[in-house]
Parts: sequence; structure tokens; C-alpha cells
Amino acid sequence: PGPRPVLFFAPAQSQKRVAEWGAAAFGQRIVADWHGFIAAVSSANPPHLVPQFHHGAAQVHAAYAAVLAGTGDPRAGHILSLNTN
Repeated sequence: PGPRPVLFFAPAQSQKRVAEWGAAAFGQRIVADWHGFIAAVSSANPPHLVPQFHHGAAQVHAAYAAVLAGTGDPRAGHILSLNTN
């Protein structure tokens, strides 16, 4: 009983929104929503998400190893870059 289940597939939904809103508007909404999400999860006390930036192979490897070992902080949002800048 009840409504028939419908598969939600994010790429298909993204394509639908691009068709409805246009690529530029879709991109602007994604960026605005992402910034809103980051503000909401970062402003809680204690924050739900703490961005951590890792640059270079050694830092990326260390962050990956900590997550893999289960020893990292679950609130950490790892942003990894192999560039050293």
C-alpha cells in the first residue's frame, strides 16, 4: 500500500534542474546553498563541521591514514590538495 517508490539519482536530478533553471542559475544556486550549509554547520557550538585544509602529498596521506584508521575527529571536513600552495 502507499505510493510507488521512485529512485532518486542525483545526476538525473541535477540534469533536470539544469534544464529548468539553466546552467548558470543552477551553478549559482549550488554555490549559494553550499555556503549556507557551511555557515549552518560551522556556527553551532561546538561546530558540526570543522574544515581542515591539507596541502601536499605528506599532509594528504596523513589525513587519509587518520580517516582510514578511524582515529580522526568525525567533525573534521577534510579538504585535500596535492598542490603545496
